[in-house]
Amino acid sequence: MGSSNKELFSSHKCFSDTDELAGFSLIDTRPTDFRKTTESISRNKGRCYIHILPDYPLCEEIASKNPNGFVLYGRPKFCEKIDEEVYKYVIPSCRGCDNILNCGFHKQKERGLGRDIYTVPQNLRLAMEWFGSKTIVIDDYPLSDIIFEYEDVTFTDISRLKDYLKDRGPKLFRLLKKIQPDLFQDIGKEIHKFIKKNRKELEKEYKSLDWEEAKQHRAMTKIISLMLEAKKLWVFGIINESGTPLIRICGKMFTKRDFNKVRIEYITATPQNHEKDLLKQISSLPIVELTDEPQARKNTTVIQIKDALYPTTTIKSKYNTKFKRINKSIDDFISKPARALGLEVVLFLTDSCKKVIQPCYKNLKLNSRRFKNSSTTVTNPNIAYEGLIPILLHGKGSIGTNDLIDISIGIISGISFLPLPFFIRPPYIEDFERLRFIIEEKISSDRALLSEWENIRRVYKNKSKDLLKSNLYHVLYDSIEQYGVNTREIVENRIKQAIARIARGKDEPKLIIIISNLELTDREDGFIPEVGVHVKRIESGKLLEELKAWFKPLLEKAVIEKERMHLNKLTRKRAEKLAEKYGCFSWGWYYKRLKFPKGVEEGFNMLWNAYTKLYFEVYPDALYPEYFEDEDELQIRYNFLRKRLEIKKKQ
Repeated sequence: MGSSNKELFSSHKCFSDTDELAGFSLIDTRPTDFRKTTESISRNKGRCYIHILPDYPLCEEIASKNPNGFVLYGRPKFCEKIDEEVYKYVIPSCRGCDNILNCGFHKQKERGLGRDIYTVPQNLRLAMEWFGSKTIVIDDYPLSDIIFEYEDVTFTDISRLKDYLKDRGPKLFRLLKKIQPDLFQDIGKEIHKFIKKNRKELEKEYKSLDWEEAKQHRAMTKIISLMLEAKKLWVFGIINESGTPLIRICGKMFTKRDFNKVRIEYITATPQNHEKDLLKQISSLPIVELTDEPQARKNTTVIQIKDALYPTTTIKSKYNTKFKRINKSIDDFISKPARALGLEVVLFLTDSCKKVIQPCYKNLKLNSRRFKNSSTTVTNPNIAYEGLIPILLHGKGSIGTNDLIDISIGIISGISFLPLPFFIRPPYIEDFERLRFIIEEKISSDRALLSEWENIRRVYKNKSKDLLKSNLYHVLYDSIEQYGVNTREIVENRIKQAIARIARGKDEPKLIIIISNLELTDREDGFIPEVGVHVKRIESGKLLEELKAWFKPLLEKAVIEKERMHLNKLTRKRAEKLAEKYGCFSWGWYYKRLKFPKGVEEGFNMLWNAYTKLYFEVYPDALYPEYFEDEDELQIRYNFLRKRLEIKKKQ
């Protein structure tokens, strides 16, 4: 099936040759399993390009597929003075270091020349400065998180930083004194104007700071680096989900000028609505979109429990009885065959729901030691069952990679909607004056809410260290949605990405269960084009019935592989032992499926049709015939009815 390539601007040219894409940026939104990353490597290898991936293990995996590949690491890998803890407070510098000539970090510049560079988002600017690549690939990482950076600081952080700068940088001290926003009041333009006017002095003072000393004082000088490098700045007051008053500093770090005559390839099967616009904002070249018709996976079953949304707030409350019951039912049904056959089961959940969900899977046993936020969960289908594998739904582990390709069963439970502060920042919200207008308009007719809003603003302005408890949470959420932010879109995309972790590779029997009624597609047939699967929405009361129906092909494949050596010797006694060992179905089902793996369904259907016809001849007033799942029992009953009919005719 050929791919269609649609330009995001006025013309609609089709491209058949790789070289024709040389003058274009592109966004590749083709569905999962279309080898988007592999094609990008093939298209760009040997051209000294930069490939951005979510984490280093994935960089190493992808770079290994390219003989010219080189992984660019950050400072912590090479410098014993620098670890991840340092970055909580400062951006470390190599100025004044005696070991620069022998430093492994700096040697990467020479070693990477002429190579294809694979690295993580935080190294993008460094890679561009060192290697001057003309093509940059951003692969399965949010474009908005590349373009925008932000830091949240408390009033205490600002006060401590001012104390540190008082005798070390008078201009920087004046800059910090200006950071006094009201709640949802953006003073970024004023701060940015001051920076532009005093840039040379500010940069000179910043470069003179000793980052090791700043770290010892817990002085967050990294916010100065963010403000100095930002092309556009937002500085505003916010309250986080726990009620802590904060100042959020957000910068737009890249513009068209940074990517002048540079090709950008953005690879994602689940783009957010604003990401195509963001690509336009930074690409200096016209943009082509690569699309293709999804190929349906016939053997992947996705069951969705549609009883309720089951968000984190409900799960953690006392009203979670039904949610727990659903999870326990899945555990009871799947655990016996999974443990006996060594089938690994993946559970996508959120950290905040783990304590509620873990006891529900007492048979599958949640393996806490394997809790994954990485995109490289290691699985091996040949090892013994090690426990239910938990993966963070909103972590990097839920982003599409091939390391779960051998997993056959996935459960998505504990749907967590991202907290309000996640969206109160660019690119979701850029006009804070408009946001405040929407909020105040919503609460203007409610005296109690209006009074609470004024009280929160007053407490925030007084720089309180106390936690602010508010009844305005739902009002604020409604306000940002009225502003135009789709708060569900990113959650829907994360669920689709989680599905895609398993629904890829060979189209073999796979089962994925989603415990939430969140809308994943607007198509009547339930098809999710980004992943190529159909989702079947059911009531929880029909869960076991559906599990029995859709678990059969998966179990049949696993049992045949496990019992292959004994199939020729299969007897009823052996089938009964299999039923006892693996559970789920009767001995007759195991006997029928393993003894006659091909053509048995057709034979059974013919016998059933003959039995049904005979049943109504013997019992003409019956509403429906008695059902037998086991073919042997059905055959016995058929023979009995035939004799009964013969006796009836003689009478």
